Amino acid sequence: MSIGSRLVSTQVVLMMVVAMSLALPLYVFTGRVMQERTEKVQSQLLTQSINMIDAFNESLKITTRQFEKVLLGEIGGAFAINPASKIDVSGTATPALLLGSTAINGNNDIVDRFSSKTGNVATLFVKDGDDFVRIATSVLKEDGGRALGTKLDHASPAYAQLMNGENYSGRVDLYGRDYITSYSPIKDASQNVIGATFVGVGATEGIAGLLVRLSKVKLGEGGHIDIVDINKNSKSFGQYVQHPKLSGRPVSKDVDAAGQPYVNDLMASGQGALTVKLPGENGAAEHMLSYATYKPWGWMIVSNETRSELEKENHQLLLWLAGGAGLLLLILALALLLFTNRLVARPVRQLVEEVGGIRDSRDLTRRLAINRKDEVGQVADAMNSLLDSFQQALNRTSSHAIDLDHAAQELSDKASSAAASSGEQRTSAQAMSEHTGMLIAGVQQIEKVASEASDAARASSEAAQAGSESLVAAVDGVSHISATLSQAADSLKALESSAQQITAIVNVIHDIADQTNLLALNAAIEAARAGEMGRGFAVV
Repeated sequence: MSIGSRLVSTQVVLMMVVAMSLALPLYVFTGRVMQERTEKVQSQLLTQSINMIDAFNESLKITTRQFEKVLLGEIGGAFAINPASKIDVSGTATPALLLGSTAINGNNDIVDRFSSKTGNVATLFVKDGDDFVRIATSVLKEDGGRALGTKLDHASPAYAQLMNGENYSGRVDLYGRDYITSYSPIKDASQNVIGATFVGVGATEGIAGLLVRLSKVKLGEGGHIDIVDINKNSKSFGQYVQHPKLSGRPVSKDVDAAGQPYVNDLMASGQGALTVKLPGENGAAEHMLSYATYKPWGWMIVSNETRSELEKENHQLLLWLAGGAGLLLLILALALLLFTNRLVARPVRQLVEEVGGIRDSRDLTRRLAINRKDEVGQVADAMNSLLDSFQQALNRTSSHAIDLDHAAQELSDKASSAAASSGEQRTSAQAMSEHTGMLIAGVQQIEKVASEASDAARASSEAAQAGSESLVAAVDGVSHISATLSQAADSLKALESSAQQITAIVNVIHDIADQTNLLALNAAIEAARAGEMGRGFAVV
């Protein structure tokens, strides 16, 4: 891998590390923000659901009060009570409630006219002690008969209000049907409560439609709105008014992943948020619950959403972040690759090509033609200086080799002259042939030494050539050139030392040859002087 590629790879890896180090905290922070946003949206969804119920309730309450005015118009008179007069109404003895001077106990004409005009129900109550008894009504029981002679349940929210002489308007469940009602006390001339009027607008179908609309309110695909009846006076207390699977069933049937009922805790608090792990078709999953109570109806509204669906946006955001970061890294990597190739890789390739050309041509006179002011130019200048130094070292080595070769040649010539002089004395010095042979052997030994010196010179030349090749190879390994030059310098020093030793040897041989010629001449002169007696001396 080239330097540029490694540089780009390193930078990309560093950018990825930086991107990951930024993306992870960003994802955590975004997750928290998104969770808070989800909880806020879920709370808003819950508020909207409650507002939807309240709008339905208030609109019917206004309508009921309008219809109540219609009923009072049908009555058109003042009421009085005669406690001493008892009138039987469906088997129940009730005090006579007088409209003007006429008792209306058991007379349904007024309420029937109202029902025929409005399509709603009405009731007239008479107060008998602490009870309010229905003496005229268009409300039907489950068996289809009129609810005459029945009493207002003391647990009804309207009962306390009527006992205090106040009106009550709200939702009431009567004989299996839902009504939005308006109860008003009937007072005598002394402002004592002697009875009550009731107008009810049927809300069963309206509530059913409202529940259908609420069932469609959700954030995720698996989310839903649950409604629990928490009115302790209601027959459906502790039951689901609405649930995808458990409508009309007790909340104890709804358990978490551990098999424990969890809605009772919600009913106790009435409002808040909870994360609970619930079983599902694909296994247990965490659900985020946000719940609040609509007090007028005694309903607890629960927004149930799966956490995985609510966090789906977080995962999508993470994918967008990862995709954007990846695209940005790709663009940066391409830009880095382009600039690195232009600023680093291309100059380095040029440097390698120039050095390779010097290596292939073996021409140490060439220099790197790179004129740059950066690090590549500095390397080129250093290589050129190194080539200059190495060329000078090789020139000095070649000069020493030539001088050594000349010295060896001169030594060989002198040895040959000594051998020739010894041959001229062969006739007169037959007895000295063995000694002369030994001397010739010594001369041959000297010639061998001279030959070895010549070989050393050639080896030096070859070493110089090898040094040139080493120089070319050293272009790819600048770090080894210093060691190679150091070794070459040591070799040159050793070669100079050897040349000096050979020169000394040649001088010694030259002195021996001169002394030998002198001795031979003296011996010949002495033999000539001695005449016949000197022949033996000549041999000596």
